[in-house]
Amino acid sequence: MARPGYGKRSTPGQAPRQTEDFALLPERERYIAFSAAEDSKGAPAPLPPAPVPTSGGPVDPVEPSAPQPTPVREDSPSPAYRALAQLGCSDARLALSADDCAALESLAGEWLARGVSAEYLTHALTAGLPATVDVPRGFVRRRLRDKMPPRLPAPAATPVRLTLVECTTCGVPGRPEALPDGLCRACRPTLATATECVTDSGVAHDVHALVDRLRHLARNA
Repeated sequence: MARPGYGKRSTPGQAPRQTEDFALLPERERYIAFSAAEDSKGAPAPLPPAPVPTSGGPVDPVEPSAPQPTPVREDSPSPAYRALAQLGCSDARLALSADDCAALESLAGEWLARGVSAEYLTHALTAGLPATVDVPRGFVRRRLRDKMPPRLPAPAATPVRLTLVECTTCGVPGRPEALPDGLCRACRPTLATATECVTDSGVAHDVHALVDRLRHLARNA
């Protein structure tokens, strides 16, 4: 604090000067303030030299930093974000900005999670619009909350029908792949045995003999 002098008066109860009075100031400003307080005429002592950079090279002037651009979404937008972004294409009164779409994306995603399509969502938001929409973001948020669809029940599983056929010999039911040629396993060896018996009985030889006899009669007629 300044020493009393011309044009100054002491304040009753004024605390004495302390070296810590200017401790919160930087070194250069603290030196100036302390020197002015010590000089009764207010003429400060010579200023200390300015700090010299340690690198030894010239100091480049500091240029103000340019504002950084807003980061762009690198990932592909979600179906809910795309549906909100395309509302302005369906109706210009509901044109939303990128920030609006990001803020409403969770509500629109809840619609799609309940089983509705993006086309249904667009129709529900654009149907019956007033003549003017002053705040599209607030209007769309209100409709997303008020018209939230119910959760659709999971589709019932389609019952699987089993096709059964019967053996043509004994009538035993079974799956088609278990009855090739319409015969069960028990009836297939029986048919093979019957075929062998017919072949061994000489029926094939009798047929050839009958054909030869018919040819002989035709020539002699």
